[in-house]
Amino acid sequence: AEECTVETYNGSCNATCLDRACRTEATIMFIQEHKCVDTSAISTASNQWLRAGWKRAMGPGLLGDKGGPSSGTAVLVRGHIPVDFIKGPAGNMTFTIADGRATGCIVRHLINGGMICISVYMEDGVGLSDGNWGVLLNIGELLARYGLPFIIAGDFNFDAQLLADSGWLRRLRAKVQRPRAGTCRGRGGTYSH
Repeated sequence: AEECTVETYNGSCNATCLDRACRTEATIMFIQEHKCVDTSAISTASNQWLRAGWKRAMGPGLLGDKGGPSSGTAVLVRGHIPVDFIKGPAGNMTFTIADGRATGCIVRHLINGGMICISVYMEDGVGLSDGNWGVLLNIGELLARYGLPFIIAGDFNFDAQLLADSGWLRRLRAKVQRPRAGTCRGRGGTYSH
């Protein structure tokens, strides 16, 4: 039987994300903080990932508080696996669910009809702020529209209990899988999701 392994990775820039993508044995990678903001950087990154054997669903990063590149998410899928666009919040066919914060695609692998894969990178230090909650609502609407199995992976930047207490997981009939130890130390403490 064919297997599918997934990995989520926050590389803090495209070069380290690409390096990890070249070394992993994962079938699907969920990337956070590639920091490719403009069309040229996105095109360069897309070509690099393609040469490394990956198809990509990539959304642009944002400019940070100090004007430098920040955020940016992507779902990378091994080149032999079909990937389709999703219908975004504006009704267009896209990979972007929320600029800089969530990217998704339909991966046509192992499951009849495919599965939705979404990479998220929530704003750090603000918990379930209006902005982060808006990203979750966009994701929930997308998942309801398609009714397919899904994997959401990423850097949530807040404790999973906050997500559970919000009722969002229950509404999606989703479960959190997280590592045994913290994986990130941010302004708001240590998180592991």
